[in-house]
Amino acid sequence: MGETATPEAELFTRGKQVLGATGGGLIVKLLKAKNQNVPLARAAIELASTKQNPREYIGAVIRGGEKEEMGAAQQLGYGDDWW
Repeated sequence: MGETATPEAELFTRGKQVLGATGGGLIVKLLKAKNQNVPLARAAIELASTKQNPREYIGAVIRGGEKEEMGAAQQLGYGDDWW
């Protein structure tokens, strides 16, 4: 009855808020690019939400835009070794 959503279900819910109702395929690809690591995928979605074109940003992450992500992670206070 009052079951809580799994982190993956929450990722898809938030991802569709940021990327649009048709963003499910991008989220699947993002999860694959992040080796099924839901927290890393969620972090990418949250960073995408701050961009002018979130879908384009996620596309870059999927294609391997690690440098931009690493810079963003450093801005959030993570050290070089978190990656």
